[in-house]
Amino acid sequence: TAFVQCLMQSDVKPLGQVSIRFQKNTLVYDGRNILAIEAIQNGYDQVLWLDSDITFPENMPRIMTDTLVSSGADMVTGVYVNRHVNPHPILYSRIAPPEPDVNGIVRKQVETYESIPQDSVFPVAGAGFGCVLTTTALLRDVMGKYGPPFTPLPWASEDISFCYRVRQLGKRIVATTQFPLGHIGQYEYTLDDVRGEQHETTSRDPVPPLR
Repeated sequence: TAFVQCLMQSDVKPLGQVSIRFQKNTLVYDGRNILAIEAIQNGYDQVLWLDSDITFPENMPRIMTDTLVSSGADMVTGVYVNRHVNPHPILYSRIAPPEPDVNGIVRKQVETYESIPQDSVFPVAGAGFGCVLTTTALLRDVMGKYGPPFTPLPWASEDISFCYRVRQLGKRIVATTQFPLGHIGQYEYTLDDVRGEQHETTSRDPVPPLR
């Protein structure tokens, strides 16, 4: 209900001609692959991907489109947290295939940010797809190289797999903390729930290195 209310109140004028689709599918990646193909076939320039458990302010579409243009990026993501007791941003500073460590144990190389700058735009390796804007040209490029863009790799989820493919193509992903996002669970989780130094960071703080 909260998501639909945000959607109804959002200012989508910056997006131009808009088509809203609710894609139901047993497998998330199949639903996203279908939407990607339809966006390309129907000649849309951009796709704003939203999960139905995310809340956002009415000016989110404007900020996302402005950020995409001003940053020169191919994809921009808002920042939200997971729904854990001690939540952290679903934002990745490193995405790489698993490799053996010094003990020969194969481990994932997907690393998240623990704190991030406020009111800022910065490059990232990837993000969850709760609130993401992509160009349709990016979808076309990923499909041309890898086929269905969201089909998971053996070692990653569909969103991480997509971001990994984007970076492998040399494309640019940025995150923006210029507006708040909520993640609906037992209650609405936000960046305010992140412990540590999150509340003290500013746009002038150094961003953790991107790898």
